[in-house]
Amino acid sequence: MAGNEPQYVPFVRDSGDDAKRDFIDSLSTEEGRNYHNRITLQSYSPTILTDISTLVPQISPTPDDGLPGQKQAYELAKEPKLLVTLKGHHFSPYTTSKSAAIEAAKNWFSHTFELSPEK
Repeated sequence: MAGNEPQYVPFVRDSGDDAKRDFIDSLSTEEGRNYHNRITLQSYSPTILTDISTLVPQISPTPDDGLPGQKQAYELAKEPKLLVTLKGHHFSPYTTSKSAAIEAAKNWFSHTFELSPEK
């Protein structure tokens, strides 16, 4: 930030980062060509320096609607909109639930913009 070389920390730690590791392992050679398992300290710092203790009551136990406020945010959003719930964790739409995520997106765009299906 001050013109110095960036400092890095590992993006995926040796333990406790299974969701991230699964995501990285699922990348094709082309998708992972620039992956170096690092994140700048400047990007990482806010994630560890933020006091999340006030959020714990909102996520414990996890509400039925997934993320706290997700349902409310969806209700406030203007049309066109569609809320799709996929099984898994943060990276699942890119890995284990990728086919379902793609199908939902294709259906939404086709319906919303009245696109004819691919032949």
